[in-house]
Amino acid sequence: MNYELAKKLRDAGTHRNIGSGAGLDKGDLAVPSINSVIEAKNQATVHLLNWWTQAKSQALHDQIPILAIRNPEHAEFDETLVVLSLPDMIKLIKGNSKQEISQSLSWEQKNKLQRLITAAKDIINHFDNTV
Repeated sequence: MNYELAKKLRDAGTHRNIGSGAGLDKGDLAVPSINSVIEAKNQATVHLLNWWTQAKSQALHDQIPILAIRNPEHAEFDETLVVLSLPDMIKLIKGNSKQEISQSLSWEQKNKLQRLITAAKDIINHFDNTV
């Protein structure tokens, strides 16, 4: 799953960590452009909290841990779910990563990304105003 995920990310800096966990590089994929490490899971039984703990422990320094889980009820990549913490999601939305990522995207992908960012900002503003 992690090879296919790396191909889909299309980020020149993204690389698989062969034998992940054994050396300094932890996690299955490193995505330097957004300072993230991805732990990819492709198993019939989902162990969300255990896997999330593993993903967090594999993030070095200030890396953002991301957990990618293939939905076992669907064909691979028909539905892959992504887990990250709300503070890390906010970092990604507010950070400079938008510009770096968007350089490798098609116009349609950039448009979808912009709509996602706008929707996420609306949600964050809603919660900021209700607290």
